[in-house]
Amino acid sequence: MKSFFEKISTKLVLVILALLFIWFNLMLNQFLSKDHALDLKFAYTAEQAYLSIGQLSFDQRKLYRFGIWALDMPYLLVYSIFLSGILYRLWGIRKIVFLPFVAAFFDLFENLMILRILKVFPRHEDFLAICASVCTSLKWISVLFIFLGIVIGLFKTLYFRQTVPFNSNNIKS
Repeated sequence: MKSFFEKISTKLVLVILALLFIWFNLMLNQFLSKDHALDLKFAYTAEQAYLSIGQLSFDQRKLYRFGIWALDMPYLLVYSIFLSGILYRLWGIRKIVFLPFVAAFFDLFENLMILRILKVFPRHEDFLAICASVCTSLKWISVLFIFLGIVIGLFKTLYFRQTVPFNSNNIKS
């Protein structure tokens, strides 16, 4: 497992993943309306979910489904590997490097539920909408912890770079 994280945390891989991360974000903005994308909401009710989807035309819902399949599904792999690589560079092989995969897990189930909601629309499956909302909210909570890990890791790295003696003669045994 360590060699996987060592490979994804190399500078070249991180640069490639960063470019893909940016590209996917730009493309997702073209396919998913920020106002109506359930993926971007937090703790929505079934009523709010169906109200949001109900404001989309048939073609917009079709485009939303395509965006999930063609962009959001591969994107969850890109961001989970990218963020794990960053966390590995900052923290080493600790449990925190797995957080992006937790977010991706919730994102995957959120996507599958939203796809089902879009498929059966206009029929309402409230339980499915609530489950999608829970997964979306857990994804965003995971993302919060990931970014806290990155920010704290950056401060830790910068702090120790400035306080660690560079001359081995300064280190007392």
